[in-house]
Amino acid sequence: MRGLRNRLVHIFDYEQIDYDIIWIVATVDLIELEPKLKQALSTIPLPEDFTLLEV
Repeated sequence: MRGLRNRLVHIFDYEQIDYDIIWIVATVDLIELEPKLKQALSTIPLPEDFTLLEV
């Protein structure tokens, strides 16, 4: 994820972006990452009034 972000913010010519890869990240990789993030968040003490927004 960090590598993708770094590449995108440093591209000067948007024609270099492979939109197929961006689509895969958005529709597959992020969906697979969601349960892992929720699990990680469950181990962190959060305020009682904290709620995780559902998307």
